[in-house]
Amino acid sequence: MPDSRDQALAFTARVGEREIQGCDLLHLDEDGPIDESTVMGARFERIAREARDAGSA
Repeated sequence: MPDSRDQALAFTARVGEREIQGCDLLHLDEDGPIDESTVMGARFERIAREARDAGSA
């Protein structure tokens, strides 16, 4: 594991019929265990639409 105490874990998951993309932002304390966690997620369709719209701007 890198020396940084801040880590990101990107993932794809299925919730029912929908696919979502997500990212967990983790902060490790001085001894290694996670002491802070932030979870973000969005439906894949929304991410794809926003990426497509940003490319056409």
